[in-house]
Amino acid sequence: LSNLQSSINSKNDLGVYTLSTASFVVTFACLFLPSILVKYGGYKWPLVINEVFVSTFVMANYYPKFWTLIPSSVFFGISNSILWTFQGSLISHLAKEYALYSKRKADALLIRFFGFFYIVYSMSKNIFIK
Repeated sequence: LSNLQSSINSKNDLGVYTLSTASFVVTFACLFLPSILVKYGGYKWPLVINEVFVSTFVMANYYPKFWTLIPSSVFFGISNSILWTFQGSLISHLAKEYALYSKRKADALLIRFFGFFYIVYSMSKNIFIK
């Protein structure tokens, strides 16, 4: 949805303003928010908050006006800061925990876990391209 924002909401450059707002918010939210959320929320609840914020952005696109998309893009920017910092933290945490149980080197497992994540991530973006 964010990749198509400037195309589907081109009237009065609403899509461009929406993406600009989200990018601005994610830049500053990444500096402060993830460390606070890890401290008080662990790994699970910030990801739940992420899904709620992404859902508000998706719902706002059903009625695309400045007063719906700009505030929801603020939430979308916050959710992107949560997602991109927490996916790395969670994968690292899982690899280290698995290394303790499997008696393997954590570095090798970390590379394997990140490799698997990016395979799945890349497939999700390119699956509809013909």
